[in-house]
Amino acid sequence: MERVNVLLKELLSNILANDYNAGNDLVTLIDVSTTRDLSTALVIVNANSNLSVHIEALNARAREFQCLIKPQLAFKIIPRITFKADANSNNIERVEQILDSL
Repeated sequence: MERVNVLLKELLSNILANDYNAGNDLVTLIDVSTTRDLSTALVIVNANSNLSVHIEALNARAREFQCLIKPQLAFKIIPRITFKADANSNNIERVEQILDSL
């Protein structure tokens, strides 16, 4: 599964770099986790700001992204992509706020 996750992360990273307008924000794919049956792929994302806005926008376009990666995969089943915020992003924001207040 690791090879599948790496491949999906690479393909999705290229798509986001070319087809997703993040404005002035930096959106980063942290991890991809695919189920054994290839039915779903959970994509962990982080952004330097507006993370919830980006998660919502990415999930709205997830089906489009699936169609874009389909020709590049030799799978019968293309995983259903779901984007989720990186759990550590809240901790990073909190640390930055504390540092800014010093």
